[in-house]
Order: sequence, then C-alpha cells, then structure tokens
Amino acid sequence: IENEEVYASWLQPFDPESVGTRGYPRYWWYLRSLFTDASHENHQAGLEVARTLWSEAPLRARIGLAFAFPGEASWAREAAEACLARDEMPQGAHFLVAVLDDGELVEKLVRAIPGAAKLLEPLLTYRMVKNLGPAAVGVLEALLFVEDDSRFSDHRLEHAKALALIQSESSALAFSKLFEDWNTKVVARAKSFLNTNGAHLLTALSKDA
Repeated sequence: IENEEVYASWLQPFDPESVGTRGYPRYWWYLRSLFTDASHENHQAGLEVARTLWSEAPLRARIGLAFAFPGEASWAREAAEACLARDEMPQGAHFLVAVLDDGELVEKLVRAIPGAAKLLEPLLTYRMVKNLGPAAVGVLEALLFVEDDSRFSDHRLEHAKALALIQSESSALAFSKLFEDWNTKVVARAKSFLNTNGAHLLTALSKDA
C-alpha cells in the first residue's frame, strides 16, 4: 500500500464507532510509524482527525490514538486513568506505558495489567525508559519481581537490560535484588549483558558486595 493511499483512507471522515474496528495493537503500531514519518502537512491533517475522534471514541481506540500521537500528552494520561477505573483492563492498555510521562501512573498501570511482563515488547519498554529516565526503575521492578510462569523468561531479561540503561543508585539496588532472586543461568546472562552495556551497575554492585 502506498503511503499516500493510507493517508487518504485515514483522513476520510468516518463514524467514531468504527474506530473500535481499528483498535487492534498492530494497527496502532503501523499508524504511529506512518505519522512519525509523515510530512508536517500530513501529520497535522491526521492529528486534526484524531482530535475530532478523541472525545467520542471507545476506550480501546483512545489508547491507540494516544500511542499513535504521543505529542498529545494529556491523551495518554486520560486513557490510563480510564483503564485503571475499569474492572477489566482493555486490550492494548500496555501500549500506554510507552507514551506516559508519569512514573507513578505507569507503575500503577503495569501492576493492574494481567501479564504485563509478557505483553511489553522491548520497543515499548525502551521507549518508556527514554521517557521516564530514573523514574522507570519502579516500573521495571514491578515487571521483574512477579510470581508467575514467566519469572525467568526472556521477557524478564529484556526488562533487566532496560534497567541496565538507567544510571542511578536505585537501578543498582534493583539489580542487587535480581541477583539474589534469579537462578544462576539467568544471572550469568544478565551479567554478560552488563559487562558490555552496564559497567556502572557492576561497579556499584561490587562496592555493595
């Protein structure tokens, strides 16, 4: 599909209820990529359509709109608060982790999403770390220290790698907890990564030893 055709289909007005049919995660990944690479004119035109849809769109679609247009900071917060107010978490709520700018709110959301540690793909996790900086440590701890069958999975290793990117005392302390908690094989893999990418953490841990 040529990009201009996609722009044209998105920019055509449509009933807000139909946004729900576009509320699937892969669609929002694509839409975000599309408008990130768009010309200023196309991006602004798409944003105007999104703003028109926002107030009447179902929550799942608002999650997608907040993810696709991260410059609208209030959208992510509103969508996250709406998710937390529900008894059942909407599909795709974990995408908000990558666009929120409030570490406490992200941590609340992560703790409320069933299986969040498995749902969060590395790109979402690293984007969160870029947005939050040291405030992401609490979120990553929430993802790393859970009691389920993915406790020692590759998902956890990716979250540990993201933790290694944060240069702070709290991130070093979180790693010391990991080394106490994880099995020998996982610790070896984490240390191997840290030897290349997180020397500051190893230094802090060696002082604490």
